[in-house]
Amino acid sequence: MYPSSATTILAVAACLLSHVLAAPSSVDTPATLTWTGEVVPGTGTVTLVGSDITEILDQIHAIDPDYNSTPNIRSVASSKDDIDPLLCGLFATADKRNLMQIQYDLRKAGGNCTVPARTCLRISCWNTSGIYVCNDNEREIMQPCERFADFASAVGKRCCRSGYFKSKAISGQAFSKEGWNVCVAYANCNHANNADAPDIFGLPGLNGECKG
Repeated sequence: MYPSSATTILAVAACLLSHVLAAPSSVDTPATLTWTGEVVPGTGTVTLVGSDITEILDQIHAIDPDYNSTPNIRSVASSKDDIDPLLCGLFATADKRNLMQIQYDLRKAGGNCTVPARTCLRISCWNTSGIYVCNDNEREIMQPCERFADFASAVGKRCCRSGYFKSKAISGQAFSKEGWNVCVAYANCNHANNADAPDIFGLPGLNGECKG
């Protein structure tokens, strides 16, 4: 059954509102990603701060070059009920191949990721593709880094489903019921992680059109 036009309009309106609400509050205070977890077994948790998960991973490996979070096989967001709604094709597109890498980086880090209040933060980036977390809450949110990866993976599985040889493009937005959402979209990794938002780039973008 297809959603009614009214439902679709409301969902899109919620999406657009989310981007406005999640805008960084001050350019003088760059938003950063905070990671909390145990790097060396038995030594207790540590807190690391970086621009994105790649920078966090660099810090983790500086502490323990052999660090392995042993990503869970089972998805943290295993139920479709965890995501409501999921919207496709809203943004300039990421590359499906890049998405595999950037969501895996979050799994590889393990631990918990904290995103500041009312911020849309690019937490993982590779080449022309990014994963953004937009937090509409008045407080910071802490989630397993894997959970953000799961939401991004859901976009990959349920959006732009044509085969790669027909289209390498992917974009979408997966909403949690807790006041935050995850966007998969085009990204310029040369830009500061909080300088861009997923909706500022023109469609369809360098990676082509979302199809299927």
